[in-house]
Amino acid sequence: MNDANGNVDPRPYVQISDALARRMDSGLPPSTVEVGDHARTDFNALVEFWFESNDRPAALHDVRENAAKAKVPEHYIRNTTSVTFNASFGTVCDRRQRGAHAPGAPRGAGAAARRKPAGHWRGRAIRFDGPAQGTSRVASRRTTFGETVIEPGQTVFTLMAAANRDPEHFPRPDEIVLDRSPNQHLGFGWGPHACLGTMFGQLAVRQLVIGLLDRQDR
Repeated sequence: MNDANGNVDPRPYVQISDALARRMDSGLPPSTVEVGDHARTDFNALVEFWFESNDRPAALHDVRENAAKAKVPEHYIRNTTSVTFNASFGTVCDRRQRGAHAPGAPRGAGAAARRKPAGHWRGRAIRFDGPAQGTSRVASRRTTFGETVIEPGQTVFTLMAAANRDPEHFPRPDEIVLDRSPNQHLGFGWGPHACLGTMFGQLAVRQLVIGLLDRQDR
């Protein structure tokens, strides 16, 4: 989305992304349904525009070129592309807004963080205050947690935000520790339902945090 001068203006898409996210929680505030449905229509129109107007050589181009050979329907590609884009945008946008936590790090942390390899940054900022606070799953078999019995077909709502502050797994859970290890957080999910954009999210968050720390060091 560009403004009158041809510059990228993210504000219209911020509104779409926010409405889509709130639509997911419509079981709590039903008023988000109508706004979210309108946002979905606008988003689908954007995706159609991207597919029709942009066919530059890249990963998406290769996927589309080989879709028939791999027997992948076109709507699968469009749906996956739209979900991946919106999830990536939401993560980066949310991280920027929550960057107020970064001043809690010591002076000089920006230069020290820049010397760390990319693998060192596997979701450390996401663990502290990630954009996804919870998720739900449907039980496939009978399971018991303590005195609670979960039957097949029941919906389980898990609070990742609470798990990521579990003091049994994260000493000093409410502190920013950039070199925390081990760091088995759930910010990007886990197992077969892990986030498809984990690597992109890690790289984007790394650059955002380094930028904030560098600014603080000046």
